[in-house]
Amino acid sequence: METGNIRTIFTSTSCEESREVRLWSDGEGITIEERTEGQLTAAIYHEPFHVQRMLVKPLCIAGAAYILGTDPEGLPRAIQRFFEIEPCRQLVDLMDYLDMNDIPYDYHAFGEREGCFRPSQHLR
Repeated sequence: METGNIRTIFTSTSCEESREVRLWSDGEGITIEERTEGQLTAAIYHEPFHVQRMLVKPLCIAGAAYILGTDPEGLPRAIQRFFEIEPCRQLVDLMDYLDMNDIPYDYHAFGEREGCFRPSQHLR
């Protein structure tokens, strides 16, 4: 799996709302990030943008790959296809899918003024 390159794997713009999903891998694992901005984001989060990020750690990559029908090397492409196949899918849908299959991940969300972090329960 190629490491270090941040790449945009999905974008959408509708009703004055934009969404960008990016992915990168490094020694920490595979990170998937979704950034939204627009009127809907401002109404929900009371901030001009919102970022949600999940980190699938190295010990969980094989399990995540398996449930997405690939091997660890193919996981980045499988994640990209997850969003391409159903453009209305959001990062929370991927999180739900991993949760249903007991695949742990770290979660981090933030905006301009606030943020939160939830480490995976199984791999502290």
